[in-house]
Amino acid sequence: MFKRRAFILSLVGAGMTPALAHGGAAKPRRERSVVGDGPEPSVIKGDPPKLDFGDGLRVPLDKEAFATLWEDSGRWMTFGLGLGRAESESNAKADKAASLTMQIMLLTLANAPERLEQVDGRGWRSRSGKLSDLVMGEVPLPGQPVRPANGSYLDKGLFGGSGPSITADNTADLQYSQRYVAATAYVVKKADLSLDDVRALGRLAEEKRATTSQ
Repeated sequence: MFKRRAFILSLVGAGMTPALAHGGAAKPRRERSVVGDGPEPSVIKGDPPKLDFGDGLRVPLDKEAFATLWEDSGRWMTFGLGLGRAESESNAKADKAASLTMQIMLLTLANAPERLEQVDGRGWRSRSGKLSDLVMGEVPLPGQPVRPANGSYLDKGLFGGSGPSITADNTADLQYSQRYVAATAYVVKKADLSLDDVRALGRLAEEKRATTSQ
């Protein structure tokens, strides 16, 4: 069965092609980690294990990592998952999920921080656990999502599988039901987008901002 921790671990591999330049232009490929310019994170064993990015940023390898805005002294970070019938579709959905999570969480932190709570590892998460309580809207994000060079996987264990029950009669049906799963990270440098920038540039879907932003 598909395991989220495998996808987050894949995001820190050396085979990544980052694209974090201004204006969305891809930088030349070079050895670097998901954090952009720093060293690759280390893995801390445990249940769940954690990725230690240094500077107090430690991301647990569980599903909650995808519902959290992570930060260190110089960066914001979110993760996204995508599911599709083709690699291109799963990659696009993962990119969109990471980008939307980044926008919504930054808008909430900038305009209604009381709706979030801090979690271990320097993360911010919805206090109520409800998406409807977060501040919806759009804010321009510098750069592009970061994906591993080979970050899409065909998951047969979850959507079909090649077990002993597979026969010639149902192979076509199983192939039709298979999906590709992809993971993406979105990393924004605070020097490129501060919370003041988010408040100034963000377009809110709500009629009124939270009183904390007034």
